[in-house]
Amino acid sequence: MIALSEGRVMMSRLVLFSTTLCLCFLQVASFSSNDDFERRERLAMESILEMYRTNSTFAKLYDQWEKEQNEPLSAGEDFPCPLPRSNENPTSVHKLRPGDIKVLGAVGDSLTAARGASLGAFGLLTDFPELSWSIGGKGTFEKHVTLPNIIHKFNPDAVGASLSRNQRVFNKARSGAKSDEILNQTIALVEAIKADKDIDFENDWKVVTVFIGGNDICAMCTDYEFYAPENYQKRVKAGVDYLQANLPRTFVNLVELLNVEMVQELGTNLLCKTVHFLVCDCANRPGSEQAQKKLLEYKNEYQKKLGELADLKQYRTSDDFTVVLQPFYKK
Repeated sequence: MIALSEGRVMMSRLVLFSTTLCLCFLQVASFSSNDDFERRERLAMESILEMYRTNSTFAKLYDQWEKEQNEPLSAGEDFPCPLPRSNENPTSVHKLRPGDIKVLGAVGDSLTAARGASLGAFGLLTDFPELSWSIGGKGTFEKHVTLPNIIHKFNPDAVGASLSRNQRVFNKARSGAKSDEILNQTIALVEAIKADKDIDFENDWKVVTVFIGGNDICAMCTDYEFYAPENYQKRVKAGVDYLQANLPRTFVNLVELLNVEMVQELGTNLLCKTVHFLVCDCANRPGSEQAQKKLLEYKNEYQKKLGELADLKQYRTSDDFTVVLQPFYKK
């Protein structure tokens, strides 16, 4: 079963991969509207380009940073987990092996859409879904360690991975999305899977990664009640419940919110500081000791609420569906 220790170790490696892709770009801002989100992104990009043009110190530091980013970030060596697929298609999710998975999907925000995952600052306004750790399908495991490329080692016929910006396939994440979009994303995902004639909708096993919450934290100081942990949990639950009711034979990868302290630590270089000056105000510039305390309180509660959600009995009474928490960012 993919949720056992070997699966967790492999998934933890994936998270290290995604984290190295400069979270200063992937942890993007959260605003009242998509138009405002895009406006602030453009402002950030224009500011970086202007500083690069007029500030020789910034340009030198950027060039050095870009050189480091272009070094190989992840490369699979010999595949470490030889494991045959089941002799017959399993009838229980609790006996699922990686090779039994036929369909991969994902919902979430920029960390799943892979915003800015390539080209340094000049890719800041672009999604690179083919590089997404949870749903990217560019190349092979030997060049890009992503969940789909791992699954393809066990089942080359698995479908759903994003291949490019124009071929997102079953990646329904949107950069800038908050938890109130998860239900609509899961609806879109189910419709897309159902419309694919090459998929046996009722019998093929599916893995869906749900990873959302960073932009809620980015906006929490604008409305503490709306972004309260219990409301966050309700919104994520609505999406997971929709999957349970409408997507048969599904294993849900529920990924915890990352530690905001890590984002702050990774944002200490000049380039990330420049980006953070314009984005994610609540997390990157709490403004006071009390606001910082509130930030950490909400982050911890968000993680706790996802754990409670994954442990709900309603997700553990069927052989057709389960939810497993992936606590990659706990420590």
